[in-house]
Amino acid sequence: MSEFQFGVLTLAVVGPFVLAAMISDIRARRLPNVLTVAIAALSLLLHLIHGGWAGLGWAALGLVVGFALLLPFYVVRMFPAGDLKLAGALGAMMGYPHVWYGIAAGVVLAGVYSLIVMLKQPAEVTKQRWSLVMAKMIAMKTTTDFASVESLEASQKKLAYGVFLGIGALGTIIYQLIDLRWAG
Repeated sequence: MSEFQFGVLTLAVVGPFVLAAMISDIRARRLPNVLTVAIAALSLLLHLIHGGWAGLGWAALGLVVGFALLLPFYVVRMFPAGDLKLAGALGAMMGYPHVWYGIAAGVVLAGVYSLIVMLKQPAEVTKQRWSLVMAKMIAMKTTTDFASVESLEASQKKLAYGVFLGIGALGTIIYQLIDLRWAG
């Protein structure tokens, strides 16, 4: 099986689960474990079938790197656990080193979207959001008790990071397919 065929197969088999995770994140702001585990397991299996033990190794390394890239943000409560697990699963789907591009693209897209939303809101709402960011930063430096910050967070609308991570991952695979098609 060629690299191009493998990419198409990955999109066909794992892509629907990624889309389901993105839809779940939009609707409920939850990423069910059944979806993240399915994405990771199918991805590892496909890489094993396509590339043997070496393929499985690159997929496993992608899983670890995807997870590790967002772990610091989870520790300081900037990303929920579902997004952390999804980043690992998407890392397995993209494999190493492509996981770097996919996760970076997702984070950049989320940042751009957040900036656009923030700029479109009234100044008072923007001030409240910056106050939340500053409160989080102060709480991280002074204490591990986030109760007051969490009460402030409860009033804020949550961003569906999983959508942007999914777009970054699927976009990375599609870019690879286009690149392979032009090169071959």
